[in-house]
Amino acid sequence: MPPPIFPDCRKLLAVRLSALGDIIHTVPAIQSLAGEFPEIEIHWLTTPPYHEFLSAVKGIDKVWAIDLKQGLAGIPGVFSVLQKVRREKFDCVIDFQGLLKSAILPIYPNTYLPSFLKSISSCKGE
Repeated sequence: MPPPIFPDCRKLLAVRLSALGDIIHTVPAIQSLAGEFPEIEIHWLTTPPYHEFLSAVKGIDKVWAIDLKQGLAGIPGVFSVLQKVRREKFDCVIDFQGLLKSAILPIYPNTYLPSFLKSISSCKGE
């Protein structure tokens, strides 16, 4: 029997900030996780235009939105949301964005990435 993909993960944060098409393509992955692991509480970090859409998606328990397009004037708001996200104490984070703008968000300490994200071979079941 393969090892569990999400050992001890009770609270997961998915990060996909923008691009509606990319968000739509990411939704089935989150819905699959929610179906396979119903005990995991799933949150999603995105930008304001996609908050309402993602709030209606089955399997997502909470949606967080940060506005990265306000420039320097928006920094206090971004930090405020990120502080609230950090207080959630996520067990694991999946960064579906894979870009610098999502990687530098200070939300990752004390979380781990599931092993299948560290090795493509484990995605193939090898």
